[in-house]
Amino acid sequence: MRCGRFDRNRAGHNLFDVRAFIVLTLLATACGGNVQVSAGMVAAGASGTLALGGSVSTGGTSSTLLVAKSIAAGDGETCVVLSRGTVQCWGNNAWGGLGNDTTTDSSVPVSVTGITNAVAVAGGGSHTCVVLSGGTIQCWGYNQDGQLGNGTTNAVAPFGIPTPVTVSGITNAIAVAGGATHTCALLSGGTVQCWGANGDGELGNGTTTDSSVPVTVVGF
Repeated sequence: MRCGRFDRNRAGHNLFDVRAFIVLTLLATACGGNVQVSAGMVAAGASGTLALGGSVSTGGTSSTLLVAKSIAAGDGETCVVLSRGTVQCWGNNAWGGLGNDTTTDSSVPVSVTGITNAVAVAGGGSHTCVVLSGGTIQCWGYNQDGQLGNGTTNAVAPFGIPTPVTVSGITNAIAVAGGATHTCALLSGGTVQCWGANGDGELGNGTTTDSSVPVTVVGF
């Protein structure tokens, strides 16, 4: 593989969608950020350019490019954390899983409302959560079982929250993981907390009672 300029001739065709974003992410990682893309080879999202590391050549002008730091896929949506701490998602949005305060599906990335300091992202069944730089967690999307962790459930349509809400009580998270209808977080002291559906004991706290706020997993 050659590092350097990535343009229409080397690609063989023109990409305007998330495929270009993924290809350029891989190239930027392998090339230590030494990747340039020509006009027409940038993956564009609804809120602006999605591209990778360094600078982009666009007919004599240059602009800062963004590096994907974390990516996660849910049942019907995919989200990435970008280098500036913002989050973009695309796909199914019936329950607000794209986090952009709508329930309209999108085949191109759209910006999640209000997040500027995300460091990691996790996808659940139809909900998504991010760890923020200060150790808090925010989630959005389907919430019929309390999997967003903010002390609420949404039992009527659209059964979710289309903008990020803060998970109750967590200030020192270092990782988050999503299940079909529950979510768990690893905390800095090595403990684990979970929230959401618990019919099969998936919250790990010795009960089968759902919880819309984090509960501590036994033994950690």
